[in-house]
Amino acid sequence: MINYEPYIVKALLDDPDVFQMTDGRIYAGNFPLEESREYPHILVLEMDNVDKDYEDNKAVSAEIDIQVNIWVKADGNIGPLQTAVDKKMKALKCKRMSVTSFDEEERSAFRKAFLYRTIVKLKEED
Repeated sequence: MINYEPYIVKALLDDPDVFQMTDGRIYAGNFPLEESREYPHILVLEMDNVDKDYEDNKAVSAEIDIQVNIWVKADGNIGPLQTAVDKKMKALKCKRMSVTSFDEEERSAFRKAFLYRTIVKLKEED
């Protein structure tokens, strides 16, 4: 089984546009509490990770669902950041499956959750 969150976070951090728009606030799994009110920021979560193809009773690929949450201030413009993230995810061969918007009044924030799916070849283990 492969942990794909760090790979996606690194790819987003390595993207100059995404990095510049977030000041590098891109996290896997959870973000530091002290950063929770700093906007915009991105949180990457692995939602599902299922073996897909097999050879000789060993998984050779996995289907992975990744959720990319983008937070901006309630009055912020999410457009340029979501476009840059979507472009990067597609470059990583991730297919966008759904998008859901959330108005998070308790944080004075707006969040969009993007669900992507990809198939990853698993490395052969000795």
